[in-house]
Amino acid sequence: MKKLVSLLLILTLLLALAPAAAAADGVAQLSGIGGGPLVSVDMTGRTGEVVLANGAIASDMAAASMVGGSVAAINGGFFNSYYTGQGNSFPGNCPIIYGVVVQNGRIVNGGGANNAIAFTYDGKVLIDRVECRTTAIVQGKANVVLYGVNKVYQEASSVTLMTKELNLPFTAPAGAQVFTIQNDKVTGVSGAGTYTVPAGCSLLVYNSGAVANAQQWENLPAVGDTVQLATSYGPTRTADQADWANVKTAIAGGRMLVQNGVNVTAQASYNAEFDSDPKQSNTGSAQRSFAAVTADGKLLLGTGSGAFPQIADALIARGAVHAVSLDGGASSMLCANGSMLTPAGRKLASVLTVVPQNPNEAKPVNPVIPVIDNSPNKPSAWAADAVAQGQALNLLPAWLLNNYRNPVTREEFCDLIYQLIPARTGKTTDQLRAQLGVVGEKYTSIHFTDTSKYSILQAAALGIVNGYEDGSFRPEKTLTRQEAAAMLQRAADLMGTVQHTGGKTFADAAAIAPWAQESVEYVTSCGIMNGTDKGFDPQGSYTREQAFITMLNTYNAVTPK
Repeated sequence: MKKLVSLLLILTLLLALAPAAAAADGVAQLSGIGGGPLVSVDMTGRTGEVVLANGAIASDMAAASMVGGSVAAINGGFFNSYYTGQGNSFPGNCPIIYGVVVQNGRIVNGGGANNAIAFTYDGKVLIDRVECRTTAIVQGKANVVLYGVNKVYQEASSVTLMTKELNLPFTAPAGAQVFTIQNDKVTGVSGAGTYTVPAGCSLLVYNSGAVANAQQWENLPAVGDTVQLATSYGPTRTADQADWANVKTAIAGGRMLVQNGVNVTAQASYNAEFDSDPKQSNTGSAQRSFAAVTADGKLLLGTGSGAFPQIADALIARGAVHAVSLDGGASSMLCANGSMLTPAGRKLASVLTVVPQNPNEAKPVNPVIPVIDNSPNKPSAWAADAVAQGQALNLLPAWLLNNYRNPVTREEFCDLIYQLIPARTGKTTDQLRAQLGVVGEKYTSIHFTDTSKYSILQAAALGIVNGYEDGSFRPEKTLTRQEAAAMLQRAADLMGTVQHTGGKTFADAAAIAPWAQESVEYVTSCGIMNGTDKGFDPQGSYTREQAFITMLNTYNAVTPK
């Protein structure tokens, strides 16, 4: 009997010590949010890793087989598990990861602006909206900012990189040139066609417009050239720039929940792209997964049901300083200390894991981007200050910050307008569209035969751009100066009011089309546009850097409504 009592006492003591042991190990379960589990992870001696299903960006597998060796793990960012093909660029019936993925300091998927969670090599957790950029440094010729990694773009001016993580064939469009890179050297050049990435190589793809521009500036890569890749980040919190330079791994999330201890779920500057997706509604309640960091550097990982604002408030109450949502619904998964707290309802494309730091891990060398005089990827001296101001105000999409003297296209101008509107008004294009009553069938009936790009459809719904009589938009058509004037007038009138100081007289005024005369007078009388040494030059092309300057001028000229 005494032995039985002693055994019971030992068991009771062990059970009592179990939570303390878990907490001492640095992984503790907290009171959950929305009926789901929440864990706190001490990052001392740990860091994060993104595990890709089968090591690829277009695959999936059971979550349980992706969490081995971790003390905690949660499902990754958004992916399309029902992908059925995209303009024959990739084959159908395969998972496609949407946002940026960084592994061992290198972007292996996507790029551009992302709400992301990242981990430095020494385990610091970073959650911010950040511009993620890969630059191809072509030996002594040019610094080429890539549109993205392992993504196919149809824009003529795009340059992209395909790496070993792309497990799919892809199609390089007509007029493209594809450069095989092995050991930082160009070893081969070929044209349009369908490709798979050769073992031990990567492929640098210049679309037709990028080829023409590089030929003009005599900086197209050639066999034997050295090509190095540099990864850089532009966080919203510039004070964290040094930490982002030390990032080991990162993955894009969804709606930003908390920044600097404040609920930001309704702030357009973080979340404009999610406002039009019913699944990411800021008011709807659904199964969510989320990650946060506390003031003392601990990582919070959780799943639960609820609306984003309520989840954000609950995380703030638990000490969160920054937080972001991850994929949700059936993709929600949470594992801690070897236990699956929330089993995934489907196979996953990526998992974010917390693992011990490896002190012997070699960091990749991130080359310094050299200054190349007269490079098309460096703005002209007269435009440099305006470009810098435009970047600081978040007016300029990262994928357009290259080939500054290229004529801007109709599509690219829509991208600029799409970014200008929330920066100047604090309202998303969806919110302005709703105010104008362009909802329901009025909105869904807007379509073009040659593009379905969101920024173009939004600009059309707001009355800023029009298509052609044959139903096309002609997104890659070069924009003329008088077309730019008309679009800028409509955008300025939509956003607010401007002060006019009187119209200007141009020697070539008779060449301005009747439909553009009012617009030209409007934009030149309030400082949005100016003339050239030819007069106004209404049929002249409009370079990217000129377009950037007018975005800044419009921002400064408009007083929001």
